[in-house]
Amino acid sequence: MVCVLRHHREEREELNASLTAALLHEDEEPKVLDEAKLIFYAEAELGVRYLFLELGRSTKLATVTQGELVPLVLHPVLAKYLLELDIATQAVDYDYDLPNEELTSPAVHPPMPLIRLESHQGYPQIITVQASNDSLVGVNVQDVLRAIQEDVRKLSRRREWTKLNAEDRAAVDDAFRERCNTEEELAQGPCRVDYLRGRNRIQILPKLSPDGEMLPAPGAPVEDLTEHLSVTFPGSSFFSYVHFLILCIGMN
Repeated sequence: MVCVLRHHREEREELNASLTAALLHEDEEPKVLDEAKLIFYAEAELGVRYLFLELGRSTKLATVTQGELVPLVLHPVLAKYLLELDIATQAVDYDYDLPNEELTSPAVHPPMPLIRLESHQGYPQIITVQASNDSLVGVNVQDVLRAIQEDVRKLSRRREWTKLNAEDRAAVDDAFRERCNTEEELAQGPCRVDYLRGRNRIQILPKLSPDGEMLPAPGAPVEDLTEHLSVTFPGSSFFSYVHFLILCIGMN
């Protein structure tokens, strides 16, 4: 009995030590070189405004397109975790060993049904992310990660290649040949992932910061860009999504 109690005590002490270490380091960001960071800027527009129109004795609901950018706060998984992208070993729906509650959390606050991701590091295409059909919180974290995985695998288009100068073409070609391990991969030609030139640590920043200001230009130091990430990502639910829709309805 004494041995059993000692064993349980040792297990408990080991668990407590692990939890303490996790708590002490939970706010530390991964140490990643700036050159490895794949930075996307997320934007979402106030797509519609709801107007109640009086038509005789009846009232109808009409929508008017707005197109105004919405200040966003990104989920920490997207803004701070710096997840590693590797299409050679990861499936399109790779979960990055994240718990389901994080994957199904809203990607941005306020929750949005559609967001766009734009890179200023040579990536040739804006990535449009739509909320999955079963999501009640708009675009969630998993939607964003899956959209990136799908888009980077697409073959480079001729018009994307012709926009590059000679130096950029050589850099993309080098990244392409370094990535390929088989003759079959070489025969397919460059993919969009090769335009990243080795950048593989995902970081998504809001194009319009929570204080309503546009983020610094892409050439600014990364520490300047991440100043806007100090805003706490609020807890989200279906009700917060409904609350945002109500705000949209009430706007003039």
